[in-house]
Amino acid sequence: MALPTLGGWLTAALFACLVDAQQAQLPGSSTYKAPAGFPTSLFKSYYAPASPTQEPQPVVSDPALQEIYPLNLTDPKDIPTSNSDPVYFPPSVQPTSNASTQTFLQSAYQQVQEIITGSGISGNCSKCIAALNVGKSIAQVAPQALPPLFISLCESTGFASNTTCQTTYSAQALGSLWTQVLAYADVSGQDGLYICNSLSSTFCPAQKANALSTTGLFPKPKPANATAPKPSGNRVKVLHLSDLHLDPRYFVSAEANCTSGLCCRTNAKAAGSNGSIALPASLYGAYKCDAPYDLIAAAMEAIDPLTGINTEKAFSIYTGDVAAHDPANQISRAYVEYCEDSVYSLIKSYVRGSVFATLGNHDTSPVAIDSPHTLPGPLGQQFAWNYDHVSSLWQADGWINSAAAAQARIHYGAYATVNSFGLKIISLNTDFWYRRNILNFINTTDPDVSGMQQFLIEELQAAEDAGQRVWDGTNPLPNPTNLFYQIVDRYSPHAVSSSTGINDALAPKAVDTSTFDVYDAYAFYANVESFSDLSTSSGPTFQFEYSTREAYPIGWPDEAPLNATYWHLVTEAMETNRTMVELYNTHQGKSSVLSPNCSSDACAAAKICYMRSGSQPLGSQCPQGSSQTRFFFTYQANSCHKVAGTMANDNNYEVVEESQISDDAPPVAKEHEEKPLHE
Repeated sequence: MALPTLGGWLTAALFACLVDAQQAQLPGSSTYKAPAGFPTSLFKSYYAPASPTQEPQPVVSDPALQEIYPLNLTDPKDIPTSNSDPVYFPPSVQPTSNASTQTFLQSAYQQVQEIITGSGISGNCSKCIAALNVGKSIAQVAPQALPPLFISLCESTGFASNTTCQTTYSAQALGSLWTQVLAYADVSGQDGLYICNSLSSTFCPAQKANALSTTGLFPKPKPANATAPKPSGNRVKVLHLSDLHLDPRYFVSAEANCTSGLCCRTNAKAAGSNGSIALPASLYGAYKCDAPYDLIAAAMEAIDPLTGINTEKAFSIYTGDVAAHDPANQISRAYVEYCEDSVYSLIKSYVRGSVFATLGNHDTSPVAIDSPHTLPGPLGQQFAWNYDHVSSLWQADGWINSAAAAQARIHYGAYATVNSFGLKIISLNTDFWYRRNILNFINTTDPDVSGMQQFLIEELQAAEDAGQRVWDGTNPLPNPTNLFYQIVDRYSPHAVSSSTGINDALAPKAVDTSTFDVYDAYAFYANVESFSDLSTSSGPTFQFEYSTREAYPIGWPDEAPLNATYWHLVTEAMETNRTMVELYNTHQGKSSVLSPNCSSDACAAAKICYMRSGSQPLGSQCPQGSSQTRFFFTYQANSCHKVAGTMANDNNYEVVEESQISDDAPPVAKEHEEKPLHE
């Protein structure tokens, strides 16, 4: 992600639980003030205890790996800048002698420089494709030589700062992965266009979805006159947690208003500060920082008082992103595993019953990367360590059984299971549809290289045959999105519930036990502005923000769910009611004081269009409107780690910290985003 971010979009801790629309009261209390101090009982022992002036450093013992993580992994005063994780390169297909290799590399590097700076090839896109072809030849002859060349070209062309070039394109970060991409992608064709556009929108145009044939795609034709089941009138609460983004390296009193990177770290600096602290990080967090332990613990403590989730029939989902937004050179397998273990154990401490979890793009190392099994040899298994780890943790926590855990190991962390209410939950790893997973640029004409959507079809067909209702996953890249839409259409409305949304961590529900549709949603938040004023006698206060049904009144019957029809009617009301657009925009930004407004006609038109689209191909046809609406569309289209989804909506009942860093929060533009290939 680009930093610093606009506080308020994603949160350090947010959760949701929806309740029966016919209830006159909230699901629990309207406010909850967390007690001061970190509950020491959450971990058995500590390297460093919590105090009003420091975050705890717990001793985390991993039940899956049977090991204890060392302090130097998360020590805020000594943050690692490298790791010893395995690095995978494609095999050389044309082995040569060292002397011949060096001569070849010098010639190739000079050729790329000439492509960029010379006049022999016109147009940024043509230059980029030509350079990729040279890179492909290097990947096939001397793959391990490519990361240093990436760094050298990045620095010499001013594509990014020298520091960014080194941390991004080293072999341990993305250098070896870009080498895999060049080795196996069709760089002269559509793959190359995707790659160049991902590097900069000024290189090649964004690609549209290819024509998709569904002939032979589904095992059975859609049943004639398929209809959704009738509602039972009984409701069950659903708790939704997501994007906790634990920062175990958070340092109280560090710079909270830094100019680059992740703030609230010992290495964070303010503009022109000469080393002095302009805005000290509070115990509970700040706008440009990820979540400290104290904030997550406070949010976890607020769950039951505000929702009653532990005292009534309910189930929970966690839709990913446990780790902080560390730069590429500061994350590792062990760091991600530590965050997974720590966050899941915190959830387990406060939420009873099963939690159906899925992976987010920050739940791997490097960030957002997963490799399809179709890559040859060990390349297709290079992220199996993570699937083995999370599946073992989920099973150890009692959230899934051994059969689902076995599925998760095979299917990239994805699994299918039926909960105690008869709802089939299909957890998908949609990093395979995410732009920032650069391995997705290999064979882009195939919308399902990983086989993830085939897994979805098989599980939906089984659900249809068994008469079950299903919650499943969402979208980002054009071709996978297009295929996903066809799958949802095939199995709707009789199998796939229309209860979900695309907004990340904003799809909590109180659902009917027959249809599993949403009937209302309630949002809560904690005001980050108040964190610096908290005394040692109390923690953050979480308070009611809005009810979805009451916030967007359209004369909708109480007995009708907040389904796609409801949301379409909301957008129709927005066309003549600008106040409703601005209110939706406020809710979308979690009532943050840093969220841009949406007061112009252009912004309103774009936001309405984006809400109606709910997918990348459709949303790309909307007017851009403003940076605010472009961001929210991009974020919705890229919300790839969902347990459920069919329409972009705001079915939200959550407790949120009004700010905290987002993986894709409204960013400062990438430093190279609008640079031409050569100036």
